[in-house]
Amino acid sequence: YGNPSGQTIDVWGGMIEQKSHATPYTAGTRSATEGLLDFTKNNTIDLTNAGFDSNAQPVFDGTNDHIDVGTGILSGTGDFTIEAVVQSDYQETNGTIFANYPAGNLQTFFSGRFIGLFLANNSTYLGTAPFTAVLPEYTTDPIHFVAQREGTTTRLYLNGVLKKTGSSSSTIGSTSTAFRVGANTNGIEDFLGDIFIVKAYNRALSAEEVQQNFNTIK
Repeated sequence: YGNPSGQTIDVWGGMIEQKSHATPYTAGTRSATEGLLDFTKNNTIDLTNAGFDSNAQPVFDGTNDHIDVGTGILSGTGDFTIEAVVQSDYQETNGTIFANYPAGNLQTFFSGRFIGLFLANNSTYLGTAPFTAVLPEYTTDPIHFVAQREGTTTRLYLNGVLKKTGSSSSTIGSTSTAFRVGANTNGIEDFLGDIFIVKAYNRALSAEEVQQNFNTIK
């Protein structure tokens, strides 16, 4: 694409690169650990246990599909935000979106009877035992999900709206066990449906940023 500086902008692989020459394309293959790339280039994304649909998009069957995304993404007792866009097919109390639990204490989930953030022994979730009724916030439509910690305050947002607050100072993250999309680190409590976007931030998004992100993608 032309631009005033006379440079070339190459659009490839979901990324945009601007420089003075075109990017050469090299024939080759990707292994199961190179099927997706981490923009920070600090972690290997392992697709060995992922399933795919006819359009080559990851799918989660609720039994054994998950993606490992590396260790050290989040750690300690500091602030964080997990943002995701998911579409759930009903299952009871499972529905893990992003987790390092039990190895590293953090788990987020969205399903018919279990929605929210589990952080060690302090939870910010909408479902309560005995999980016998479908939650009013549950939907099979795509939903924008945000769970975060700021200081010791935890928050859960759905479609830009604050739904629950809690408190936790628990340490998170494991140096030996990868964070996982679609299941916890024990390989259970799997997600059933589609996980379109997952973002992990090492800070707490403001309420305005959460709303802005929802408005951008809705």
